[in-house]
Amino acid sequence: MGYSISQPKQYTPPTVKPVVFSIEIFELVADYLFEVSPFILQSNKEPEMICCRKPPWEEVSGFMNASSALHSIGMVRWVSVLSIHTPQDWHTALRYRDSVRELNCLDGCFNTTESGTVLAHFRRLYTISIDSHSDIQRSADTGRFSYYTLLTTLPSSVLRLHVKNAHSPAINIINVVKRYAPNLEELWLGRCTMFNRSPACGFWSAFPLEHNSYIALEGTDDYAHSLAQELQPLQRLTTLYTGIYMAPSDIVLAHRVFHTRQSIAPQEINWEHAVVMQEGIQGIQAEVNTSIDISSLDRIHAEKRANGILREKTNLKTISWMNWFSDSHLGLTEENEK
Repeated sequence: MGYSISQPKQYTPPTVKPVVFSIEIFELVADYLFEVSPFILQSNKEPEMICCRKPPWEEVSGFMNASSALHSIGMVRWVSVLSIHTPQDWHTALRYRDSVRELNCLDGCFNTTESGTVLAHFRRLYTISIDSHSDIQRSADTGRFSYYTLLTTLPSSVLRLHVKNAHSPAINIINVVKRYAPNLEELWLGRCTMFNRSPACGFWSAFPLEHNSYIALEGTDDYAHSLAQELQPLQRLTTLYTGIYMAPSDIVLAHRVFHTRQSIAPQEINWEHAVVMQEGIQGIQAEVNTSIDISSLDRIHAEKRANGILREKTNLKTISWMNWFSDSHLGLTEENEK
């Protein structure tokens, strides 16, 4: 008599359909991961740049490396803010020109003929920071300096422009803005000075007496009238940061001394000692007995008059000047219209 052995039924798990997320979900995740931090002026000094801050690469690399599709989604966000170090970097940036919103252009990145007009290709750009220290060049044959035009064009979309370490007249930048970016809202006109570069810039070693390109007290009303006239066509410009010090002549005297000696000015200057140092420097005759308190008041009055003149002809709400009496002479004085 035979026995039948029944085989246990094999368990068949239910079919689980894979969850398919829509592309919109991944886009939302990417928006969160790649969110940039807006620029905020952290101190009363000119910033290194005014571009937004991207998240660290370590925080987004997993998303970027997960798949080619996610890499593409992440890349258009990652390149929204770019730093350009050399002229060669423009070739990479141009591949993503329609995704770039902000550019931080470091010193030397405009040192080719082609790079002078490259910004015009970024049609959706609205913030630019430019280190303009290369706007002068020294001839190897003659040793003479000559101005070099870095910025020749801008996309019309630009709303915020930050130029720092410039030697050439600010009118050159203003003219480019008026012609190509008339809707600009914020403008920084930073200068190269004896205080913001170490070692001292070679230009000031060669021209130690050219202080009046960024330090002046006499004639500041005329300067304000001229600046207002140039800025008047920029009807949407509401914020202006200048690289100009409004300082009296005795301060300029000491400033000249340190330029002539090709040295960085100390944070605190002994004015009487500066007078002794200047002996033998031709063409320098100035009173140095003005007190610091009176000098500071002169600066405040000059700035207020200049701000009033500027607001008569423009729509400026925020106006800032360099403050000689600040820490290391690098601070800003800012006035906001109430």
